[in-house]
Amino acid sequence: MELPPATPSRHPVDVGTRTETIIAAELVFGFNHRYDLVLDIEGRFLRVQCKTGRLRGVAVHGVSRA
Repeated sequence: MELPPATPSRHPVDVGTRTETIIAAELVFGFNHRYDLVLDIEGRFLRVQCKTGRLRGVAVHGVSRA
């Protein structure tokens, strides 16, 4: 038994969220750059580099590279 495809919501907030997601996906900087994201906080642009970690108890541990 197959379910019919979901119909996307036409609510303006949902439409806006989908649009922002599509634009953000197109603005990915690529690989091996000095930063991954830029945040606009109170008129200041902050560069962010994302790292992967694992939550163990109450601490995040970095993932070692082989």
